[in-house]
Amino acid sequence: MNQLIQSGWKLSVYVIATMLGTFIGIFIVLGELNLTFMLIYLAVIALIVAGNAIYIVLKRNH
Repeated sequence: MNQLIQSGWKLSVYVIATMLGTFIGIFIVLGELNLTFMLIYLAVIALIVAGNAIYIVLKRNH
């Protein structure tokens, strides 16, 4: 179970790093971002973080 929790966190860190890297890359290349795109993108990142945190907490309790 401990390996499952660690692999879940590793996967989450990889996904978040990839999404933030893409976000920063688009910002640097284009110089500006559409506000709607930015808010939706950050909401997706927050949803992934929250979902993974809930998953890990529930797995740790079982």
